[in-house]
Amino acid sequence: MKKLFIFVPMILLLLTSCSLGDKVSGVFQNSRTRMLDAMTSREEKVFRELFDALFTAMDNGDKDGIKDLFSIVAINEIPDLDSKIEEFLNVYNGPMEIENIKYSADTSDDNIDHGKKRTRLRNSGNTIIAGGIRYHISVVLYSQDDFNKDNEGVYILEFSTDEARNSKNFTPHTSYGAGPGFYYQDSAVTFYPTTDLLDSTIKVTVQTSPVT
Repeated sequence: MKKLFIFVPMILLLLTSCSLGDKVSGVFQNSRTRMLDAMTSREEKVFRELFDALFTAMDNGDKDGIKDLFSIVAINEIPDLDSKIEEFLNVYNGPMEIENIKYSADTSDDNIDHGKKRTRLRNSGNTIIAGGIRYHISVVLYSQDDFNKDNEGVYILEFSTDEARNSKNFTPHTSYGAGPGFYYQDSAVTFYPTTDLLDSTIKVTVQTSPVT
């Protein structure tokens, strides 16, 4: 009989432990879900505001409106930013028709140190049509930089046409860590050595003077 009395409390203890464990697990899971939802919501807000401002500036031919999307750091590091934007606006024939826009990041890189955070987002896969031309849009930006607020904003903004993207050697700037810039490609340009270039033979002639 004593064994039965001992056994019953043990069962109750196990059931209570399982119930408590489920509650702790549920709280952790809910907290993680809320955190992910908050991150997704912030990303969506960042890209919605970016594309709304960008498309308005493009259709209005507003060079300064596009330039203002870039971070102060990027603006200072791109000496030809004004001329590059102007060149693009000269060939861009709006108004546009939005074909596909993503309000989320392809990749998100966080650097956290001593309570400070830097977040770099990469977004691609966006397409618009204007003047009968399809433009593919990719962007790299810093949505938060507690280490240097001047770094917050667009770092790379790239437009490319179907012709450029369908070419053999097309290389998006946003895919291989290019420096800050406003890039427009309407034909393929190779930005780093391809296998064709690596297969080429470079001949170097060394001329030496006779030893006297």
